[in-house]
Amino acid sequence: MRPTFMHCFDVQPDFEAYVGGERGPLRAVFLEQHLAGCDACRAGLARLQAVVDALETWPLAAEPAHLKARVKAQVRPRPALPRLLTTAVACVATFSTCSLTHCGRGPITLV
Repeated sequence: MRPTFMHCFDVQPDFEAYVGGERGPLRAVFLEQHLAGCDACRAGLARLQAVVDALETWPLAAEPAHLKARVKAQVRPRPALPRLLTTAVACVATFSTCSLTHCGRGPITLV
């Protein structure tokens, strides 16, 4: 592969994806080529990696036991539509779609 010169401002937005393993292989090669010759970007990537490593060691905080109950108490249930109304809306939508797709093809025959 031919070496490609990339500026710091081209590769720095990729640091986070690179550390997370989300960058595609070709883009990672370009980033690694740049890092081989850029002390500043190597140092910046090392700082980011150190932060990510530190965050991965922190324990997750458990939610308070009463939180789930409080949230559920504040959420109002959505009123259910009567079954007949739901069926009628579905029928109208279906026939509207059929009539739009069969325009100019003659009458629609229901089986």
